[in-house]
Amino acid sequence: MFTMTFKKRFYIHTILLVVFVTTFMVANNIYDHWKTMIEKEFEKVEAIAILLDAHLQEDYNQLLDLKTDLSFEQRKLILNQKLQPVIDQITQAFPTYGAGYYSKELNSIIAFGPNFNQDELIDISTDSKARIVYETKQPYKFRDYSQTRDGQVVAIIHPLLRNGEVIGHVWGNIEINSVYTDFWAYFQDKILLIILLLLFSLFATYLILRQYTHSLKVFKERVQSLDNDETDMRLFSPDLLELYREVIHSRKLLSEKEKDFHKIVKQKIIQAEDRERKRVSQDLHDSVGQSLYSILVTSKLLNEMAKEDKLKNHIQNIEKMVSAAMEEVKNIALKLRPSTLDDLGLIPAIRSLIEKFQKSFGFEVDLQVCSHVKKRYSDTIEMYLYRICQEAFNNIAKYANAKKVYLSICDYEDKLEMVIRDEGNGFNVKEVNKERKGMGLIGMHERASLLNGEFTIESEVGKGTTIQVKIPLNDNVEQVG
Repeated sequence: MFTMTFKKRFYIHTILLVVFVTTFMVANNIYDHWKTMIEKEFEKVEAIAILLDAHLQEDYNQLLDLKTDLSFEQRKLILNQKLQPVIDQITQAFPTYGAGYYSKELNSIIAFGPNFNQDELIDISTDSKARIVYETKQPYKFRDYSQTRDGQVVAIIHPLLRNGEVIGHVWGNIEINSVYTDFWAYFQDKILLIILLLLFSLFATYLILRQYTHSLKVFKERVQSLDNDETDMRLFSPDLLELYREVIHSRKLLSEKEKDFHKIVKQKIIQAEDRERKRVSQDLHDSVGQSLYSILVTSKLLNEMAKEDKLKNHIQNIEKMVSAAMEEVKNIALKLRPSTLDDLGLIPAIRSLIEKFQKSFGFEVDLQVCSHVKKRYSDTIEMYLYRICQEAFNNIAKYANAKKVYLSICDYEDKLEMVIRDEGNGFNVKEVNKERKGMGLIGMHERASLLNGEFTIESEVGKGTTIQVKIPLNDNVEQVG
């Protein structure tokens, strides 16, 4: 029976691992690129839909100036003559995209593109995704069959809300085949790079394994003889050299291990903080970038049609949005590491944070600080509690629609407790955790865990949200009085 030696098995398993990891990394990169392409297409079609809604200043009844003698077909014709040119401008400016209007009162598509046909101005099908927005009154994005494109699309349905009622909807879409074409072109460009990367990885693995097995042989001989001579130590890889010296110096091993342990713990905390800073910076960059992109598309289209005062007002509003976005980028450095936290401590930094959020978002914060709260704590505790508070305020500003927020901070000698409560919209905690939508909540929980603390959140739709953080003071680094 043929039996492979350990060395051969080691070679084969390592090479297979390299092939697997390289393939996985490439596949993951391609998959991420595909998701990014789809998200960008959703953003583009959403910008188109928002533009169509902005163009329709009045509802359909006002546009028709309804008269009792108008027939159903006459109404559709009047609306089509009014709105079809808008659709044609969009489809001409963006040839691969489609858009359209639908009137709930007429139960009919009244204008669409591309490939407009008067005979196709019909009601949407009973199972159309567009009907969802009449129940939710919220935009709905999907990848599915489109009635007007007669094929699979990436699309968004945007409800037309007037006085709280949905009077119809608009849409923007792009055929999925167009996205596939762009994606395949991207993949073809990467094939040669993938092959070269794989070959390079295999060759480098072979060289490393050959050197490693030789140094392992020398290492084994030296350890067996407990030879303290440093000749040939250059053949050892760094990990083997460290292990060899630890074996020779058994007493030193214990102290070095202890130092290494504390060093690793500190490194893990620093790495977690750095990753968080990077995530915050990236989130802000992506948010501002996407806002600027949507504004750019909308502004470009509006400029082409800026013949009316109302449209010019829209352009002015867009310019204000761009200014606000640029101001947001300008504040990145401050948000990553507030100077108040370093200079004055946790409570003054939180007061400063409260002032900024109250000014920017209009909700009132009632801050209660217990009298025995110390002026300073460790840098780690102060930074992580500040970040938790900052992320909570961000979530309140984005989603809660709250007018008042209650924040309390108390020091109970053995633990520091922070409670944040709002009277906003609330949400289903189990649903958010299940679908992993609350990345901000995950970040807050991770920060509390790094301090060996407890993080709890209670929320219910329509009844607000309460966040409670308890940080043990004895388990963390020494406090400052």
